[in-house]
Amino acid sequence: MSLWVIGIGPGDIDYITPLARKKIIDSDFVVGSSRAVRSVRDILGGKQTRIFDGKSLEDAMKFSIEKARELNVALLSTGDPCFSGVLKPIRRKLRDMRTEIDLEVIPGISSIQVLSSRLGVSWDEMDFVNFHGAQNLQKALSDLATALRAKKSVLVFPDPRLPPGTMAGQLMAKGAESYTRVVVGSELTYPTERIYDTDLEGLTKIRDMSPLSIMVIDPNSGLDEEVLERQAEKGAILVGHGSRLSYNKEVIEKLASELEEKGYEIRSGLLLEPSTVHDAIAELARANVPKIALVPIFTADGMHTKRDLPEILRSLPGVTFVEEKKNGRYMIRYFTEDQSFEVIMASPIGSHPRVIDIVEERIEEALGELQ
Repeated sequence: MSLWVIGIGPGDIDYITPLARKKIIDSDFVVGSSRAVRSVRDILGGKQTRIFDGKSLEDAMKFSIEKARELNVALLSTGDPCFSGVLKPIRRKLRDMRTEIDLEVIPGISSIQVLSSRLGVSWDEMDFVNFHGAQNLQKALSDLATALRAKKSVLVFPDPRLPPGTMAGQLMAKGAESYTRVVVGSELTYPTERIYDTDLEGLTKIRDMSPLSIMVIDPNSGLDEEVLERQAEKGAILVGHGSRLSYNKEVIEKLASELEEKGYEIRSGLLLEPSTVHDAIAELARANVPKIALVPIFTADGMHTKRDLPEILRSLPGVTFVEEKKNGRYMIRYFTEDQSFEVIMASPIGSHPRVIDIVEERIEEALGELQ
């Protein structure tokens, strides 16, 4: 009797090879995950099955080996069993049990091949980083960030512990460009298949993506004239005081939104929430904005502009910096492993003539209510 480790492809039964189909039909007993068994239900023909999940995987491997001493057992593996499939755990269990059986492996079509075919790309020309089942996710993330810095296109096999959106955010935190193109194939070959063609920043905003996903990240795509213009844009961060009430933040964000229409890369932050200022700086740095104006939306200079804001700028994590004064303005130059950029403090609103016009308008509005 034999144990047949069978790759059943990415999901749709049409992607099962003729040999895999024949082996399933010829088997006496079928073992697989609920998804795998459900994929081949039309060819099971009433066979006995045993379904396992991640928690019962080891028991299922032991059961399959013992059962194969008396029956022909089909052990199903989604995709290809030789790649993040059940071949590795079944071989490990055979060693642990110090036993030998007649073992045959039938390869299958993997989701890597499917996504590559959907995109019309040669996957042997790309690097590959596998997060699926990785013991050290942060090491895999560092390997991926290194490949992207080297401008390599990378196939990525995610893990439910680090879904694509979370991965994208962490890559940007490690210096990856926010506009780096990402294509995600989700639930490939299923009726619910979706292809997301976006960038790292856009990927962080996609909610409820299926864990059955695979990605291609291409740092060389999208570097057109529009992107190059983005890299040269002027940047600014509007900083308000902050409040327990939401209105203060809403005003700052509205100002930022309207200034963006004038061609600036604008972010906003709050003095009482230093992390919002840090996040704004980090986002502009990822967009390769080399010069950033920090604009305090205050009436006049004081402790906030002379002490508090410089302290917030000095506490930006993950950088080294040099401080100086430029024509009396506080300026800080940051350095990371990959880039340098500058932040200079703008003057507060003050008593500019246009502010006086606004104040006069407010006076007239208020007095008008008394008439």
